[in-house]
Amino acid sequence: MTERSPRSPHVQACTVILAAGLVVGLPGAAPLGAAASGMGESGADAGTLVLTGLVRDFQEQGADYGHADMERKPCEGFGHYIGIVADELDTEGKPVFSSTGCLVSKPPRDKAGNNIVPSKSYIDHRPGDVPGSWDCFEDPGHECDGEHNASASGDVNINPNNSPNNEFMLTKLNGDTITRDDLHKNYKGYSGLATMIRFKPKGNGNQNGLIINGQPYPVDNGQLYIISAPSMHVEVYNDKIVKGRAMGHWWFRITDGEGVTISGDESCHEDTDSCDIAYAGGGAVYSPESVAQWFRDVPGVNLSKEVALTFEMDPGSGNYVFDDQIDPLYQSKGGFFPIDGELYGDSAGEEHNYHFTFEMRTTFTHHADEARTFTFEGDDDVWVFIDGRLVIDVGGVHEPVRQTIDLDRLGWLEDGEEYELVFFFAERHRMMSHLRIETSIDLQRVEPPLSSALYD
Repeated sequence: MTERSPRSPHVQACTVILAAGLVVGLPGAAPLGAAASGMGESGADAGTLVLTGLVRDFQEQGADYGHADMERKPCEGFGHYIGIVADELDTEGKPVFSSTGCLVSKPPRDKAGNNIVPSKSYIDHRPGDVPGSWDCFEDPGHECDGEHNASASGDVNINPNNSPNNEFMLTKLNGDTITRDDLHKNYKGYSGLATMIRFKPKGNGNQNGLIINGQPYPVDNGQLYIISAPSMHVEVYNDKIVKGRAMGHWWFRITDGEGVTISGDESCHEDTDSCDIAYAGGGAVYSPESVAQWFRDVPGVNLSKEVALTFEMDPGSGNYVFDDQIDPLYQSKGGFFPIDGELYGDSAGEEHNYHFTFEMRTTFTHHADEARTFTFEGDDDVWVFIDGRLVIDVGGVHEPVRQTIDLDRLGWLEDGEEYELVFFFAERHRMMSHLRIETSIDLQRVEPPLSSALYD
């Protein structure tokens, strides 16, 4: 059993954010779990608790500036994945990428049949616990030469001629292509989003200005190069126009390229819907960089707003419950859809917005030997951290999954001390979104954070 400081630095700083599936509190209200402690007045309506969190909205794959993890199709199939994030939060209190996920075939359970997090050194094992099973796909497969998840910019002279050996092809975000045959004297050029560029440069050193990760990237004349990314902004232009565009003066310019792979090996450029060969796992997420954006404000990547959820006390158990199947607002929507018609708007062709995250921070005072629990049920990804340690792990795009943590299993928690609970949720795929939280923990309301900005 490892000793831990009873207070997280994130609690002391009173930093608060919410993730898709939980909620953060408003000031001046009573704690959760009030039925057990005789507390719980929340303004005019005893037995009701309103908590407010921060939703971040994303564009899906295929849209302009779409996010690689939204509407993603893992190469190992949809399902419950564990191990996507590390067991401890980073110094900013955010989840840390660990792998692209281990696909669960049988969840671990306690003696009562509740799904529980896979065994951790810091979570006490109990008699009757049943281990689960999963596949971590530890061999990422074919290793590729080149750069992965890089940033790219700069200009390259492609100087295409009329030979049939794939000297240039650009694939637009919508799947249309520009080939060497399009680059004739009357072609006007292109400026827009692309997912792939194939080229064989023919210029000399002065005609290559490709920059990868902030450094010049040498390319050899006549050698095939392929640059791919979920989305990058590219211009195709001609720098010499005399009675038409000179064939030897066609260039491409990358002005906004992140998450780029550059390699001459065709197999290194998998569609982002499949496993990313650069990382072990089942491909439930794209990369460390993509996951790092889920719970941070990123200009041009997400938009954010506060959303309030109402928890009702269950008279039978005394627990506080939020359930989108019961809450009047979300029941009318048919699921947990907090930003329909807002921010980036509904997903293409749909009546709901299916691509967002939700983050919450709150605190509680630990009461030992009272079997206080926190249970999540829903889809998609959910991670719950207590005192900075992972205690619920329900990653991946899946049908509703349920998991519970009993605080008495967390042997380092000290009776009467205050700790932080952080809830992270992501909704990433059509066609449903469900969220149910039930807890007997006395969660304290924390001042909701001001979003650093609403980005577009």
